[in-house]
Amino acid sequence: LASSAGISVIEDAAEAHGSRYKGQPCGAMGDIGCFSFYGNKIITTGEGGMLVTNDDAIAHRARELRNMAHASGQRFLHEAVGYSYRMGNLQAACGVGQLESIDAFLKHKKWMASEHSPGMRNFAFRSRIRIATTRSGCMPCSCTPIACFPAMNSAQDLTNAVSKPANSSSQREVNLFFVHASACKDPFQCPRILPGAAFTFHRASALRRNRSGLSATQSPMS
Repeated sequence: LASSAGISVIEDAAEAHGSRYKGQPCGAMGDIGCFSFYGNKIITTGEGGMLVTNDDAIAHRARELRNMAHASGQRFLHEAVGYSYRMGNLQAACGVGQLESIDAFLKHKKWMASEHSPGMRNFAFRSRIRIATTRSGCMPCSCTPIACFPAMNSAQDLTNAVSKPANSSSQREVNLFFVHASACKDPFQCPRILPGAAFTFHRASALRRNRSGLSATQSPMS
């Protein structure tokens, strides 16, 4: 569809390390794929990320821009506004070292994801909670399993369902919000009302398991 309309595709593969769709690696299906190496990702260098592409021209341009756009053969003569986005050798070595163990990381993540359904037994409203399932042809990396709450009508319902285990008064802090509703000026002039984002905010939550048990963060796709 994008190709027929002359539209370039940039994949947000920030958490998709190791994921595949119909046999193709996620991040490699569009013109550009973007991965994150932030501290909570499957492979991390502390900060930073990477861009992948099969287009030599895009790759060349990206390398120029990440290195302050020096002119060819003449440092500090800038042909464009560039950036200092270079990754240090120590960070790169950390990422390469983890890449050697990615199969083990993915296996552990899938095990953690499988533990979420039993872990929901002690939550209030548990009959109204559904763990997102995997469709045919999809091989997720299970970086952030998603729970869906199709019968819930408000963020407060979601907070009660996920953060109030039975016989407990504990609360969950909602610390993620709509990007398009932020106070900062939006250079893309994004509409302030996006029904799909609102639906996700109220009826889905990203799950994680830690030493104290199961917890959640609202709005995984905000």
